[in-house]
Amino acid sequence: MAFDRQMFSDKLKRFMSALQTTTLDLAENTGIPENRIQSLIKREHNPTGSEVLIISDFFHEDFNFFISNEQFATFERVEDFFKKNNFLLTKEDRWHIKEFLFLCECESFLQDELGQNQRRSVFEFSKQDGNHYKQHGVAAASAVRAYLGCEPNEIRLDVFSDFMSMGIHIFRRNLGKSAISGFYIKHPSAGKCVLVNNSEDAFRQRFIVAHEVGHAILDDEANFNISLEAVNRSSDEEMELREKRANSFASNYLAPSGYISFIPENRTWTEEKIIKYSLSLKINPEPFAYALNREGLISENDVTHFKALRIPSAEKRDPELPDDSDSLDYKRKAAVLEKGLSPYYVSLCLEAYGKDLISRGRLTEMLLADEYSLVTIANLFMKTV
Repeated sequence: MAFDRQMFSDKLKRFMSALQTTTLDLAENTGIPENRIQSLIKREHNPTGSEVLIISDFFHEDFNFFISNEQFATFERVEDFFKKNNFLLTKEDRWHIKEFLFLCECESFLQDELGQNQRRSVFEFSKQDGNHYKQHGVAAASAVRAYLGCEPNEIRLDVFSDFMSMGIHIFRRNLGKSAISGFYIKHPSAGKCVLVNNSEDAFRQRFIVAHEVGHAILDDEANFNISLEAVNRSSDEEMELREKRANSFASNYLAPSGYISFIPENRTWTEEKIIKYSLSLKINPEPFAYALNREGLISENDVTHFKALRIPSAEKRDPELPDDSDSLDYKRKAAVLEKGLSPYYVSLCLEAYGKDLISRGRLTEMLLADEYSLVTIANLFMKTV
């Protein structure tokens, strides 16, 4: 069957449009001459096999997408998302999201290959109480804490691992000055995926991931949700209610009623006590103030006052990183988080490579690495590649 130049050209143009990529960008990053790319777009020539593979690798997409009539649901979903948020997303945002989805696909593939999905129990939750949105959040948080075996007054420190153990793919990426704080998407094959802006402070990230997981659990019918700092949601009542529900989940998960009722003299609140217990819970004063108001312990006026309190950044250590910044474990985790990966994901990649389930080239691609950084990452994890 003759190669379909029109189909290849259309798909290439769609990818370039979605990711705001020019022919010059593509040429500089693939080594394919710009005039050659332009000729492929104009349907003047068939691409070579190498060109298809190089272009596919650049876009982190299966090469079959470009050479078959198959419509990949993943791209369709993210393309729809980009169109709906066209004026809110920068070019860098789009690439971060596309790369994040690639990592989620890889993680799901590795879990299947290593038999981890078969060993993982499934968390299920059904919303009750009609349209009582905040109560949905309370009930879901209680169900998740019970699923994880939490004590009523227990503080969960490694919330990223908590939610990953429920089968949710979670990655943190430094998005710089992006308006995105968090992003949830229901991937057609990988399942529920959450992206957290790693440029936010460590306490804020804990709330963001819990908020987005709230969407993953409670808005399962939605294909995606994005949390943008600059968006005014008041014009969309349903969206506003869903945001409040996700906040309710995050608040009740991170600052449960059982912990707050355990605090001595919990009806007398000062700025010093707000800071003290915010630090204990590893959350900022604002969500803690709202949690106290939720429990009827402080007034709305108190919330307005206390939420303005600030904890110095130096005191907001990432709970996932060891205290000793000179330790191998700290360097290992800090290095992979900086690349937008996770220690768990890197361990999966290296285990699969060690068992000959993936090639060295595939390992390099999955770790978003070059030869030098591949060896560096492997050394941090005491592995040889």
